[in-house]
Amino acid sequence: MIIRQARSGISGFGGLDLPGCIALLARRGHDPDILALLLPAWEQGLLRAAELNRPRKDT
Repeated sequence: MIIRQARSGISGFGGLDLPGCIALLARRGHDPDILALLLPAWEQGLLRAAELNRPRKDT
């Protein structure tokens, strides 16, 4: 289980710690080469979800 492999900033979620995620998931038996290909897309999805859930100033 990944406990907290994310970067947070003033505006909230800032992205994944990709090297940390790759290292942790590789220790669980996942192929690091495949992870290196998939994690950027995963990070983009999380950033998009965080953006959609962020409170809007215009509402």
